[in-house]
Amino acid sequence: VMFMAVLPGRQLTFDLEVADLRQWRKDGFEVELRGLRRRRVSESQGLQQVWPSFLSVEVNGHEVFTTKVPLRGHKRRDVPQSLSANLRRGSNTVEITAEDERRRDYMLAVVRTFPVRPKDLAPLVPEDGYQECLHRIQMLLQESVAQGKAHHGVDGVERVGDERLKLQCPVTLMRPSTAVRGVDCRHFQCMDLDPYLISNYRMKAFNSRWRCPLCSLDLRPKDLRIDSFVQMLLKETEPEVEEVLLFPDGTWEKGAPVPQTRTPSSSPSPQPPARPLAQAKGPG
Repeated sequence: VMFMAVLPGRQLTFDLEVADLRQWRKDGFEVELRGLRRRRVSESQGLQQVWPSFLSVEVNGHEVFTTKVPLRGHKRRDVPQSLSANLRRGSNTVEITAEDERRRDYMLAVVRTFPVRPKDLAPLVPEDGYQECLHRIQMLLQESVAQGKAHHGVDGVERVGDERLKLQCPVTLMRPSTAVRGVDCRHFQCMDLDPYLISNYRMKAFNSRWRCPLCSLDLRPKDLRIDSFVQMLLKETEPEVEEVLLFPDGTWEKGAPVPQTRTPSSSPSPQPPARPLAQAKGPG
């Protein structure tokens, strides 16, 4: 963070020191202006990138950008704005003009950013041990039963306490290659690591980035964990199996497979018996 301040009034002027701008540009750094608005008690929405109704920003006497009140029926997309092209080495003068009913609820910050590509983020996501993942699944099952949610499946049919774990990424709608879930997520289903990182990297709607596609919790790369238990399920089930059933007594079994095209001479393979969660061995 290079500068941060609450809007004191209609005008805000400050100096920004940039010691080695050429090296920053060479290294791929960007200097951006970002804005937040303080929440009221009645507002449930979390902190988001947002600009005042009207905002005009000048750097060294040159207009960088201006936002205006959107037309009725239109929604303005407020995203961080780069100041890099208008900066020079040494001292820079930034002049901001703002108009908004809640002007004093806004905080503006100038930050230096560096883009990290998905391929560089993926190796940083840790994998939880098999026993830890197994214990987590069992705890979620217990919570689900205690809350009375496990007695009916998604189609409303009573199943005497079973829960379905979909082996399908909500982003790609395919089986994950690397199954991940957020540390604070309370659902069984996982998503595929690479597609999740790539979709957020490419997302233009800044305030929609890094949210779990299943429960909408804030879910940044540092909060992701590879689930060894789900990885085991993916290895031990055929590609056409979309889900497994988890039971409170510690067993799992395959759900109904997706219908496959068969030749007249082929026959379906026998369904294996339920596997105990506690006895299934994890990788390694």
